[in-house]
Amino acid sequence: MAKKAILLFQVLILCCGVGWCEDVFNVDCFFGWDRCYRPMQWTPVNVRITSTLTDPFQGILTVSAQQDGLNNLVIRHEFVLTPNIPLEIPLVSKFAYGAERCSVRITTPKGKTVWGKSYNLWDDSQNKQIMQSLSENDLMVGLVGHRKYGILKLEKEAACKYGQSVGRVFVKDKLAANLPWDWTGYGALDVLVLYDADLSGCRENQLKAIEQWVRNGGKLLMILSSNPLSEENPLATSLPFEVGDSTQYPISPGMGRKLELSLSGTEEAVLWPLRKNDSKLCDFETFSGQSAFFGVGYCGFGRVGVLSFDPSTLTGANKHKSSEFWIHLLSSVLVDASIRDLQPELPKRSKKSNYYGYQYQYNLDDIQTLSMRDVIPALSEEEMENQYGFLTNRYAIGLEQAASNTVMEYLLNIPQMRPLSIWWVILLLVFLAVLLGPVDYLVLKKIDRQPLTWLTCGFWIVLFTVGAYYGVQALRSGELQYRSVTVTDTIDAEPAAWSATHAGLFAPKSDRYQLDGLGDQQWWSAVSPEQREIYSYGGQKSATRNVYCMQYDGANVPYTLPVNIWTMQCLLCEEPVNGFPIRATVKRQGGRVTAEISNMSNMLLDKGYILFDEDKVLEFEALEPLASRTIEGMLKTRQIWDHKTGNHYNYNESIRFRESILNTEEAYIAKGSLGRTKALGAMIRRGAAVVCAEVNTQEPVVGVKEKDCHYTNRKLYRLVVFPDEL
Repeated sequence: MAKKAILLFQVLILCCGVGWCEDVFNVDCFFGWDRCYRPMQWTPVNVRITSTLTDPFQGILTVSAQQDGLNNLVIRHEFVLTPNIPLEIPLVSKFAYGAERCSVRITTPKGKTVWGKSYNLWDDSQNKQIMQSLSENDLMVGLVGHRKYGILKLEKEAACKYGQSVGRVFVKDKLAANLPWDWTGYGALDVLVLYDADLSGCRENQLKAIEQWVRNGGKLLMILSSNPLSEENPLATSLPFEVGDSTQYPISPGMGRKLELSLSGTEEAVLWPLRKNDSKLCDFETFSGQSAFFGVGYCGFGRVGVLSFDPSTLTGANKHKSSEFWIHLLSSVLVDASIRDLQPELPKRSKKSNYYGYQYQYNLDDIQTLSMRDVIPALSEEEMENQYGFLTNRYAIGLEQAASNTVMEYLLNIPQMRPLSIWWVILLLVFLAVLLGPVDYLVLKKIDRQPLTWLTCGFWIVLFTVGAYYGVQALRSGELQYRSVTVTDTIDAEPAAWSATHAGLFAPKSDRYQLDGLGDQQWWSAVSPEQREIYSYGGQKSATRNVYCMQYDGANVPYTLPVNIWTMQCLLCEEPVNGFPIRATVKRQGGRVTAEISNMSNMLLDKGYILFDEDKVLEFEALEPLASRTIEGMLKTRQIWDHKTGNHYNYNESIRFRESILNTEEAYIAKGSLGRTKALGAMIRRGAAVVCAEVNTQEPVVGVKEKDCHYTNRKLYRLVVFPDEL
């Protein structure tokens, strides 16, 4: 009786403790960019914690949600809460289309839960949703700073054109202090607008995150006015052109027309002149000699546009036509002028014909490799109504996910993952039927023990079950395997390269595996094959796999991977990397090219090619480690990257086991690489050349702790250089 009383007392103390902690902590969670997100892409999750504690509290914040149709992403973040000081924790996660719930918990280092809540991301009963998903043909504009001059009206007065499809435009703002701390937090945006934003209160890592996101293919538009960029700001030092000192300058109606800005007369404005340069990667709107009032150029693989004055300060500006001004600016940043002629036209419709809701729907096969999301004037109310009403219950995957499907098909294409032949099953069933039937009957009849058939049948069934399990294990288990496909891109003279890796870990037995040799700037997540269309929020199936990651400033790394027997866990890793194994100088005279290629690594550089505009190619043979070679030859025409049609690619809805061959073009447009591939295509049109090479190695780039593992790593490299014209 005394033991029971002591146990009851301990339970009461524990319950009181949990209740006390629940009352002590006050937690607010903010998802996405003003609740908007792109399914299966990095999305910011801001958590704000306050408490009434009088002592510092060390805890672990865990955010868990369904990432795609197969995986749950479980993120842990360690923190210390100081009394009377609110704590802002900016995390980044991924959410599937139709993800129903997100679980947020605070635990002690020993694992005791002191606060927890499950957020219903989609509540059908109340027609209420915490998060709103964007389709592939929608455009997301992030806004920081002022909301002036009608920029918020873009949601009603503009539309997005993507391929031959039309979607909506979303303008979602954030306070500068609440900007993500990591570049992945901007992954859902198509363009970020800094409208005279005061960034003086931002942390250094917040500004660095914007710069990294742009260098990896992001789009940034800056409106300068009363808050100039400081010299220490990494955004200022990474601009593709210089910004001069502010001055008063007359803005004439003629200057305004170049920007679709309607002015009633000439007005004085505070202007920060842009100093032009001779870069092939910049475009300018000039007003006097070598100074410009609007410029767009490349920063790494991304694009930065700068407007040197604030249009809202012009009293004579026609604010009713402000959408035309914003459409011009955003379109100039989103779509490089060099590839604008490659953008497909919208399908034309006769005015007398009836409108069908599917006319402007997103079609995977119609999206070209160099198709960019662009801003256009809004369609008629009838067309917009039909368009969006038709899209409310489904989500179509994009080029990135479709190409990732094919890369994962390559990773999964190993003998251990192939299904057993049906003839083995038929043979075993026939053998069991013969054994249970005539053989068992004749043997028992001969020894006059027919009643024992109840025991012998059970014995044979158990024996066949155990034999089938160990037989399949002997045939299919094999060894632990880590397979990867990595695409790494850089521009000559750039400080860093960018890499995206699709990896697969095959497990011969069920266990929790840990990766070794992980970097401190890597962003890991799960990835799985997806069907072309996912219907309705309620139709999403619950995920069956968990990927556990530790997230800290600048990285999200897995600390445990539960993998079941005879299955493969596919992962995606994105990161900036220092160092690049290829150096090249290229000289061109008409159709003849001379190039010097240097292999700076200790691995054999397999044969590659140098790609120029109009699908002109110069191929070269394998290059030994730490060696250089001069190659010379005439350019040949060879279709390398398919810019003109998407039908060239084999986008599968499910994995089909074929010959284990990966088309490198599919890896170039898979998740983590498509944005850079589009930038490379535009640079080629501007006169650049891209040196492409491949390395195959069985050395462990990323290892598996305390396990014997077989490694198959395929590395694809692309280097952008500008040839010297002879």
